[in-house]
Amino acid sequence: MTKRYEYDHAWDLVAAGLEDVQAEGRCPVVRGGTPLATGFLRLTVEKLREPVLAAGEVSPAEFAQALADLQDPSVTVVAPMTVAAWGMRP
Repeated sequence: MTKRYEYDHAWDLVAAGLEDVQAEGRCPVVRGGTPLATGFLRLTVEKLREPVLAAGEVSPAEFAQALADLQDPSVTVVAPMTVAAWGMRP
């Protein structure tokens, strides 16, 4: 089983002896054409091009449309979740 660290890291703080451990996740929701969409998200999607197309779940045309959507201000884009966790020493 592959560990999904983004889901488990808060509980590693408990294992390290911290108390009152909490976690929070945030997903930015932005319009296409914004710096987050045209910069970070576009670069991330482009980096995944080969494995995504090789998996055969997405056609080249669909992949190209996803990249185009990141440039389009009429499209709403949900960015990946960022998770933060914290706790207190006993």
